[in-house]
Amino acid sequence: MLVLLKPWREVASVNVSRDDELTFCESINVWITRPNVVNKRLTHATVTARIQCEEEMQVNHVLKCLQERTDCASSENEGSSKYLLTIRRLVPKEITEDTEELVEVIVEDRESKSYTFIPVSNSASDVKLLQLSAYKITLKLTANSDKACLQLLLPVTDLPRISDKKLCPSVKWLTEELLPKLASWMGARSKELGASKSQWRPPLPNSLINEDQYGRLYRHLKGKYGRRIAQIWPEVTDPGKFVYEDVAIATYLLILWESERESLQLTSKQSFVDLGCGNGLLVHILSQEGHPGYGIDLKRRKIWEMYEPNTVLKETPIIPTEHQAFAGIDWVIGNHSDELTPWIPLLAARSSYKTRYFVLPCCFHDFNQKFSRQSADVPQYQCYLEFVEMVGQRCGFNVQHDRLRIPSTKNICLIGQSRTYPVEREEEVEKAREQLIEERCGLGTGFVPRPALQAVRNCTKLNRDVAVDIVKTLATTLLQQSDKLGHQCNSTSAAVSQCSSTAEWRRGGQLSVTEAATLFEPKTLAHLKHEYGGLKTLLRNYPQVFQVTKGVVCLRNWAIDEPVRRRKQLRKGDRNRKCFKVQLCWFHENHPDGCPRKSSDCSYAHGNSDLSVSN
Repeated sequence: MLVLLKPWREVASVNVSRDDELTFCESINVWITRPNVVNKRLTHATVTARIQCEEEMQVNHVLKCLQERTDCASSENEGSSKYLLTIRRLVPKEITEDTEELVEVIVEDRESKSYTFIPVSNSASDVKLLQLSAYKITLKLTANSDKACLQLLLPVTDLPRISDKKLCPSVKWLTEELLPKLASWMGARSKELGASKSQWRPPLPNSLINEDQYGRLYRHLKGKYGRRIAQIWPEVTDPGKFVYEDVAIATYLLILWESERESLQLTSKQSFVDLGCGNGLLVHILSQEGHPGYGIDLKRRKIWEMYEPNTVLKETPIIPTEHQAFAGIDWVIGNHSDELTPWIPLLAARSSYKTRYFVLPCCFHDFNQKFSRQSADVPQYQCYLEFVEMVGQRCGFNVQHDRLRIPSTKNICLIGQSRTYPVEREEEVEKAREQLIEERCGLGTGFVPRPALQAVRNCTKLNRDVAVDIVKTLATTLLQQSDKLGHQCNSTSAAVSQCSSTAEWRRGGQLSVTEAATLFEPKTLAHLKHEYGGLKTLLRNYPQVFQVTKGVVCLRNWAIDEPVRRRKQLRKGDRNRKCFKVQLCWFHENHPDGCPRKSSDCSYAHGNSDLSVSN
């Protein structure tokens, strides 16, 4: 069982810069500790032991102990030994009664810069080292060159390789997915180290809670709430994202609160208020799991009616300068709470000395206006996180960061779980909070909540007669441009390459959107922009008539072109339904040459008699 002495053969390689050598071990460590970022069939990995070895015989002794289920000493201090053995447990997303525990031994050879990954079959009756499914990743340096080579090696054997896509990935997956990903991590990290910008890095996912607990509880809540809610979801938002995102956030909070009860020796479950609760699913799950609390939002959602009676959701605006506190509440939650986000730490601080908060910033809002970053060298999301953290610190909290496992790029949460001052200084710290509000709001207006009903500004509410007049005026002008600008329509410019006119059907010329705007009264344009989104928005609402590309507008070449449209996914059973004509063809009704297509080939109706009604 001399795994390290077994001959290996190279099966794939990726060239990297020699400058990436320093980031090789760091990138491999991401694959060891967070394999789920590449292998989507896993939720996470748990490192169960790290063992120092000076000789190959010690390595084989450890492997033998593992196979014989006997104990071997684990080394907390990694030191500078030649070999470091890491034993990790892989947790798959789907676990059944027949699922074996997924275990892998990783042998790091520090001298040769190589990592050997040996899967372990850990059934109830036997433990086997699956050496045939082992693989090695090494960094090969070339003398007198600025290049290096990231190599994938497999054992030399005539026996077939075992592959189950979770514990024993296929050679194709290792070659096409893992190796390029490691190379990209190395390059990206090298650029970070060499950059002069801020070296702020987001925390590892779920760094403040136990990953094993999270995996088990998430699967439980997903089955208990997620699938059922997703099936009955009445909102316009995507249940595949929003339902399971709230299940993940609820899982995180439940584990965080359980750990808090243990550390503080609390006998009852924590109470909460969710400000800007939206669809209310987070409130629903937390309430059903025994935590007393409620949610507040400006506007009711359809899904609210489908929750159990103990899910308390209130439709009312929140004015932070008037709502000084939420008495008796343990936690104030801000889950994508929009303009309330920077107020969450303040509201928690003023509720009571023991009140804590959890906030997941998304949209960038200051206390009474949109947030504006101070430095162009730092990404806006990072600037905003630093701003919300600063607010929490000025309110007297020890602020912690964590990254949630949710399907969103805005996944960093900020948690204020303890104070930086004793309760006797509460009055002094409150003055600092008032000063913070004055600094951010200045002499301007105070906080103003957005209206419950948002104005629709996509030109769909514009008076139809006005819209028809604008469309006809612009289309007529473009047709009149044929003689004067027709030669420009054959330009090879990417912006107008599809604007070629034909002898059979007049296409007209083209205008910039700015030139098109001069055709209309300034008063009309101002009203259009203020109330409905502007001229360009109106033109995009007529995709059959106009094509707008890089600021250039022309008539669509309906003889050969059809606009790409958003189509709702058909439900099962609707996939074979016919496509019905529910709108009149603009070219048939208005173009001097009519529609260049036959009625049977046009997706719009040629006259009222051609209209269809779906049933």
